[in-house]
Amino acid sequence: MFGDLEQFGGGSDQGGEGMSEAAREAFREQQRAASQQLKALQKGEQKKKKKEDKLAKIITELLQKKSRRSDLAMAAAEVLALNVPPAFVLSAILLGDQESQKELSMTIVEDDKGLATENQPDLSDLITLSGNDLSYMMTDDEVQTINLHNELIPWSQMMYVQAKNDPMRMIQNAKVEDDEKTQPVIIELMMLTQRYFLEDRGLLLPADNLRTLSEIIMRKIFEKIQANVDRLQALREAEFLGDAPTQE
Repeated sequence: MFGDLEQFGGGSDQGGEGMSEAAREAFREQQRAASQQLKALQKGEQKKKKKEDKLAKIITELLQKKSRRSDLAMAAAEVLALNVPPAFVLSAILLGDQESQKELSMTIVEDDKGLATENQPDLSDLITLSGNDLSYMMTDDEVQTINLHNELIPWSQMMYVQAKNDPMRMIQNAKVEDDEKTQPVIIELMMLTQRYFLEDRGLLLPADNLRTLSEIIMRKIFEKIQANVDRLQALREAEFLGDAPTQE
């Protein structure tokens, strides 16, 4: 990817006669820094692969416990095949499963001990669901509806946090190509998760409600992570031009 660093630099002795000792040392330092960066990137990729393998195993084990729901397992496998982050797929099937949600959070923190704070959601930067959005999941029982919403909101926010952790991968793979719509199988996975969540509570809601709510949540996720990407890109461009705003 980066090529041979020595070849790229032409070797530390090439053109040495025209370089001062300070210039040669600066050049060698640049080579050392580039080599360290390459090693860090390779280590990061290995760590990412290890974490994703662990998450995929958790997904498999979780779905084996719910073997009677083979359609959920198949939908999860199809979403994974899109090459979206496994942590996002796992979060999408954990509605109403607080124990597994906790396990997901702990797995990510354990695998990124040095970066644990990055995995803690910023409460000022989460998607929100309006009263109108939430109306797609409600019953005639007010208390029951409140309980449903108390599970639904953190579920949608957890999906956003996992999407935010790998935004470009989500934007590139979770959307229909040349379209702003979410890949249908992701919507199907979310609908199945909601359906079984309701069934476990002896409830049933129209499929259209679950589809609409799924589409609303994914649209908000995409809008938020795209805004984050755009903001980061603007900061990088400003930094490149030498007029980056100071951050407190």
